Amino acid sequence: MNLDSARYYFEVENFDSSGIFWLKCTRSEDYKRGDFYQLGRCYAMTGKQDEAITYLKKALDMGFKGRDTAYVSEDRYLTSLHQHPKWATLEKKFIANCTQTFSIDSLLLEELERRRKLDQKYRRSMHSQNWDEQLSIDSLNRIWLDSVVSKRGWLTKKIVGEQGSYDAWLLAQHADNDLDFQKRMLVLMKEKIKTHEIRLPDYAYLYDRVQINSCEEQLYGTQYSTIVNTKGEVISIEFKPIKNSAFVDKRRKYMNLSPLEHYRQFALEHYRKK
Repeated sequence: MNLDSARYYFEVENFDSSGIFWLKCTRSEDYKRGDFYQLGRCYAMTGKQDEAITYLKKALDMGFKGRDTAYVSEDRYLTSLHQHPKWATLEKKFIANCTQTFSIDSLLLEELERRRKLDQKYRRSMHSQNWDEQLSIDSLNRIWLDSVVSKRGWLTKKIVGEQGSYDAWLLAQHADNDLDFQKRMLVLMKEKIKTHEIRLPDYAYLYDRVQINSCEEQLYGTQYSTIVNTKGEVISIEFKPIKNSAFVDKRRKYMNLSPLEHYRQFALEHYRKK
């Protein structure tokens, strides 16, 4: 549940709350080296530069490796640290741990960020009066992403960094008006799993989305319906059909997802705060 909350608050750019949950992740028994890196990003975005440096160094000391030299140097969440007296030394250590050198397409990354914000424009309101406009935005985002991917292939971390690759997935995830497009994007993403160029949770979510949109059972339990009372308040989360549901938590763990019941409670918390 802490991991889901940390990711959610990071995605909506509430870095104070995200940092609280990433800190809890670093103190759990099943912490990962990347949790310390994520916590460092949150502290950097909230002006706590010394704390950010401390946790980034901790990630390094534990063996954290960036996938390419641009991973840290061009990480926009760490920009505020570039003037810190310890940054240059830390950056060199991160780069020394990398095995590949890539240059992120900054213009494409900026466009993805702009489109992600449009994607979220009305989604944060459950009963939006502007849903038709949101659907129009989704359609335009799909057309744009299709045109880019047809030339560049799937937008991996090598091309647009981790955040940019996530933003590309988000646009595909919400292209529900074109199932064939989602299927094609899923195939492209699957090809990048073995080379660690995409996030496993992103693939799991899109796989389940395609399954449900195809009237098939999902595999990872990422898709659900909300049950509301007469006041329009969410009172329950009901997962859409899951194949071999007794083994869903094993599959979720493999895809770096929290147990299903933790996910349910996280989703309920999310709606209750709206």
